[in-house]
Amino acid sequence: SHHHTQKNYVQMELQVKEDGLCFHIENTMEKSEAGRKAGIGLLNLEKRLRLIYPQRHTLIVEGAAGLYSAKLELLGDPVTIKTQNN
Repeated sequence: SHHHTQKNYVQMELQVKEDGLCFHIENTMEKSEAGRKAGIGLLNLEKRLRLIYPQRHTLIVEGAAGLYSAKLELLGDPVTIKTQNN
């Protein structure tokens, strides 16, 4: 049988507020991932947030001691992006 010294877990919390919402997620990560820079997924998320929630979002991502944490706050309604078909 295998015995792991660290248990893996994911904890998520979503709070819906009158003026928006707050999402927090925390999970374990491999120690080899602790020093990695943000991947393409986080860069794409930040780009989309700037377009859809300009000046109305906060994203805080942290990783230390085998834990990864991300907190996202959105205020108000999303911006509707209209496209024209040519």
